[in-house]
Amino acid sequence: MGAPGGDGDDAGFERLAATITEAIPFKAETRTSGARTVSGGLVLKGAVDAIASIAGPVPAESATKVDSISDQGPRRSPCARTAACWA
Repeated sequence: MGAPGGDGDDAGFERLAATITEAIPFKAETRTSGARTVSGGLVLKGAVDAIASIAGPVPAESATKVDSISDQGPRRSPCARTAACWA
């Protein structure tokens, strides 16, 4: 944490990858993607309401933060700097 993305953290990535037992690809039906961990945990990313329907209620502090970000309007997702990205 704190280092720019892709900035020489291969060892950290290898440690993280060793904890993942299953990659869960994005599906439009669930609006989520993520991973299952060796400890049985489930890590999800995606639409907050979709995550709540799978994993249970979202903590109030997280819901407040999501609402605050949503109120700021649309955002571009980070991506490689290509012409298609900025179109």
